[in-house]
Amino acid sequence: MEKPSEELSKFLEESISSFNVKKKKMSGVGIFANDNMLTGVFENDIFIRLSEKDRAKIMSEYDEVIPFEPLKGRIMKEYVVLPDHLYNDPENSRNC
Repeated sequence: MEKPSEELSKFLEESISSFNVKKKKMSGVGIFANDNMLTGVFENDIFIRLSEKDRAKIMSEYDEVIPFEPLKGRIMKEYVVLPDHLYNDPENSRNC
């Protein structure tokens, strides 16, 4: 298992710095609000927790969005992995 990307961890922390959240190191980096994990970095991926409706929508719009599976066969069904073009492109970031 790779260590979480330092670059992505810093990017994510800066992106949500205005929110009342806590960072926790686990096998990756998790960002929590009220003890609920919202997003994080696992290896070289950013994952995010979405409602069932929002997961279905983003997965239908972007083929590269996949369920978050930190261990083979262990899908965390409420989370998806975001392809980097969704958060590296300012045009896409405004639409997400």
